[in-house]
Amino acid sequence: MVRNIRLTGIAIVALGSLANLAAIIANGGAMPADAAALVAAGLDGAGSHTNSVVVPDPALQPLTDIFAIPAGVPFANVFSVGDVLIGIGIVVVIAAAMRRARGSSAVSAAR
Repeated sequence: MVRNIRLTGIAIVALGSLANLAAIIANGGAMPADAAALVAAGLDGAGSHTNSVVVPDPALQPLTDIFAIPAGVPFANVFSVGDVLIGIGIVVVIAAAMRRARGSSAVSAAR
């Protein structure tokens, strides 16, 4: 990301990544998840596949997996503010790249 920081949107991706990293480091190497969010996503039972763990009193709690895509919706899972920032940043990077590509083809066509 450092090499590409000048690309539009990469700073947002980096901010989201840093938010996730801060939450993981502050909680001993695992991303804490809200127990209610895990239940809402259908990830509360044995055999549930998740990269999050329930921690009684997580450090940096607002940066942990506190949101859920509900069970029954495709790709149901828990996610954090950092994940949202990463997603938004990726959309911005793609949209900016598409605008640049479209602009450069218009310039080529005018020549």
